[in-house]
Amino acid sequence: FTVADGNAYGGGIDNYGGGIIIVSGSPTISSCLFRGNAAFRGGGAIVDSGGPTFVGCRFNRNEAVSGGAVFNSNSGAAIYFCTFSGNAATSLGGAIYNEALEGMVTTFLHACLFYGNRASDGGAIHSQAVFSGDALSLVLTSCVFSGNYASNRGGGVYCRALSPLITNC
Repeated sequence: FTVADGNAYGGGIDNYGGGIIIVSGSPTISSCLFRGNAAFRGGGAIVDSGGPTFVGCRFNRNEAVSGGAVFNSNSGAAIYFCTFSGNAATSLGGAIYNEALEGMVTTFLHACLFYGNRASDGGAIHSQAVFSGDALSLVLTSCVFSGNYASNRGGGVYCRALSPLITNC
């Protein structure tokens, strides 16, 4: 399944998720291509709460202000065997912007490939706990980062106010 050339630059909620919006849901999305989508937040996809799983998906040439491919907020998302290439954010997270706003959230990424993504902070991934008292856990295993670029901080991964678990990357 291909989701291509979506545009979410309206007002309010219409600014989110150029390709798909997931709110408080836990779908499994497999073998999909998100290409050339644009939004203020989450060019390819926005996830707000819930716990979706992405398996074997490709995110290519999506763009946003934050979260060029995926904007993940308060979600226990699991992302496995996905490829993120050529995505861009003018601000945070060229491929993925990941945040905790309420309580404890864990995001898992396994065997993902990140290349040619760019942003101001977090060329591939920008991850942060937004308010004191919030806790965000980022677990990266067997991921590959190559040729990602940040004009300020974290060409591959930028973590703010958290301690990620990174294994075999």
